[in-house]
Amino acid sequence: MASPTTVAYVGLGSNLGDRHAHLNDAVALMRQSKDVEVTRVSEFCETQPLGRAEQPMYLNAVAEVQTSLNARALFHCLSGIEDRLGRRRCEKWASRPIDLDLLLFGNEVICEPDLVVPHEAMHLRSFVLTPLAKMAPKGTHPVLKTTMTDLHQRVGHGNFVRDVHKPQLISIAGNIGVGKSTLAEHLAKA
Repeated sequence: MASPTTVAYVGLGSNLGDRHAHLNDAVALMRQSKDVEVTRVSEFCETQPLGRAEQPMYLNAVAEVQTSLNARALFHCLSGIEDRLGRRRCEKWASRPIDLDLLLFGNEVICEPDLVVPHEAMHLRSFVLTPLAKMAPKGTHPVLKTTMTDLHQRVGHGNFVRDVHKPQLISIAGNIGVGKSTLAEHLAKA
């Protein structure tokens, strides 16, 4: 790659068929692109499905890539790899042989109807933040202005789904003795 490159991070997931093979095939297809160099791939980890619990377990990983493509072109490259590996886009949270998410693209912030970077839920998912904290511990989320290590510590080992009908993560501040702990306990029970 002679052109200037950008470091990007791609989330990989699979919960149908030979999950290991699907993740390995996705990495191999990224490596075949002349405009994408896969520099590192995290360990694979098995996780509970988000959204619909009646699905098979997921196998997840994160790949670090350097690319001369812009974010939109990399997104299309990843979508093409999903198509080649049998991904059918139907309903949200459906099981799939492969899922490739553009998590970060340098320090760019993109908010378009079909492309949001950084990934809008990456800060809520330990299966994304655990490998990112190892690969780029001082890397900063371009919107939240917090390091991957700090984000990873915040979620512990949890994976959260946004539910507009109930709060997921709440920060409570105030003077000593005003009832923060009591409120937190009541919210946790709710």
